[in-house]
Amino acid sequence: ERKRRRSTELRPGGEDEAVTAANVRDYLQLFAAHKLVGAIEQQIGAFRSGLGVFLDAALLTKLRACCTVADVQLLLCGAADIDADDWQAATEYDPPEFGDSEQARWFWALVREMSAEERSLVLYFCTGSSHPPAIGFASLMGYNNAEQKFTLTRVHGAEAGRLPTASACFNRLY
Repeated sequence: ERKRRRSTELRPGGEDEAVTAANVRDYLQLFAAHKLVGAIEQQIGAFRSGLGVFLDAALLTKLRACCTVADVQLLLCGAADIDADDWQAATEYDPPEFGDSEQARWFWALVREMSAEERSLVLYFCTGSSHPPAIGFASLMGYNNAEQKFTLTRVHGAEAGRLPTASACFNRLY
């Protein structure tokens, strides 16, 4: 069965207007604005509404005047730099004695040797997020917004060359 495309009017009367060489630039600008903003307008409204619970209009005005987008992202998402000590301290092991294993020690030694970008990629592979929680790994969230510790899990067959796998919803590396 073939999917039907739903058309979206990008400006009043635009549905009846053909895209030509003369108006292609306008069309692309409207299309990009729709894809980047219009398509997620409801989510943006919900985000702004939620942010309003913590920040009143006066404070938002001050933030707009003195903060860049990167500053606001840092406030909301936390630092991009991943603290390997915090990550290790908040990790659980399955089975618990796996935490004392040579493999677990190798893992943490490798994480500490990695560049910030590589750590971010490993975290993304294991959790689905490339940034650590703003208040530390002890508050890592998993499936259905439940607190879910990062877990290193021993897998039988790893000695035979099995590659690592992950369950990102459960913050688990096998």
